[in-house]
Amino acid sequence: MIEASSSSTRSRQQKPSVHGSMPRIIAQRAALIVLTAIYLQLLIILYRDHVVPMYDYFNFHWVGFSLENQLVSFLLIIPMVLLLPRSCSTLGGVIKWALVFAVFVPCLVIPIASGYVSQSEGPFFNSLVVASFLALHFAHFLASHGRPFRLPRLSPTSFILILVIAWIAIFATFLIVAGFSISLNPFADIYDTRAEFRENVSTRNAFLAYAVPLVAKVVNPLLIVIGISRRHPLLVVMGLFGSILVFNANAQKSVLLTIVMVPVVYFLLRRWRSLSAVGLSITFVGLATVSLFNPTIMELVFRRTIIVPGLLVGIYVNNFSQQGFVYLQHSIFGEFVQSDRLAPAREIGLNYWGRSAMSANANFLGDGFANFGYPGMLVFAGLLGLILGVADRMTRETSMAIVVASSIGVIFALIDTALLTTLITHGLIILVLLLAMFPKEEFRSLKRRTRSPAYTFGSALAQR
Repeated sequence: MIEASSSSTRSRQQKPSVHGSMPRIIAQRAALIVLTAIYLQLLIILYRDHVVPMYDYFNFHWVGFSLENQLVSFLLIIPMVLLLPRSCSTLGGVIKWALVFAVFVPCLVIPIASGYVSQSEGPFFNSLVVASFLALHFAHFLASHGRPFRLPRLSPTSFILILVIAWIAIFATFLIVAGFSISLNPFADIYDTRAEFRENVSTRNAFLAYAVPLVAKVVNPLLIVIGISRRHPLLVVMGLFGSILVFNANAQKSVLLTIVMVPVVYFLLRRWRSLSAVGLSITFVGLATVSLFNPTIMELVFRRTIIVPGLLVGIYVNNFSQQGFVYLQHSIFGEFVQSDRLAPAREIGLNYWGRSAMSANANFLGDGFANFGYPGMLVFAGLLGLILGVADRMTRETSMAIVVASSIGVIFALIDTALLTTLITHGLIILVLLLAMFPKEEFRSLKRRTRSPAYTFGSALAQR
């Protein structure tokens, strides 16, 4: 009896108190709401006072953002913040929080403030934006629950070999076919650089149109992560060099940001194994605050990564509500439909910038509207949620640090690229499959040779 009583006492002591944890939960949720509201206000200030004065000539306009729309936007961020997890321990959880700050909150502000969605339509449009978030969230919630989907695991040697062979094949072709398109200063005119790269790729080797995004979003980040985790400098150098090569060729700033974020996210998750929602919110608020005083951060990070995608959603709504929807005519299903109409990104480039060669891509919200209008936003967001749920079940038994860090490039693609393009061309499907087949022991079965500093990549491939 004494032993049982002692055991019962220990059990009660170890069991967390519901009443003790409730104030902490309330405080965290309140902090998230406050941080997100601050972020929304900073976004308004940055767009109005910093971006528009510099880029008004480039369709970054300011027509105002009424107090009514500000109040509606603030109220609509509350359900998003309350529904999302306080700690992100899966790829889907991290992506949903990232999309709140990089897609959904900007879409509550920029399309209306720029005039591409009228002030009177603002509350309705913002309600559809949050409804799209709810479709994504609940679809992910339903799809992520259940037994994990297991695929056969590759050996460490086979996994590395696949990545290295893909890297060599793609970049050998890249240098042979499109090497002359590499710009010594890709910041000089990024749109001309990208147009030249697309023209060279599409006219000389269509293979690269699919291979280059794949290596930039999937192969390079995986090489960097594996190289860091296994202390193989050559793998890290390959991933970094490949990313720099792609950036110099097509001036995609997300590729440059990926180089920095992959190791940072990997080390953070190796230490804490999950991402705090409060920490992630503070990061975005800090980024917006720094952008107020640092033009370089504002230009290279905040404007391009967060403000431009929000602006393009508004432009897509403005254009396709007038010109009619495209109904997947330029997707992988376009082979079944005959159309002389330009692809949505090219149509936007022509109608708003006078350059059909300019490819103004939009994320899943803008792409959904271009294809089916407001129902398309809901459907595409829900489809993304289902995909993220399946991805969570396929990568559940792989290290969180490796899964999220190697997905940084794909996350950037979700922010500013059409959903089907992200799935196929930018490699989301391939990345999830590779992570699902990631070696079970996560390279621990490879014997580390630290005796000699001359340890080379070739010796790693020789081991099993």
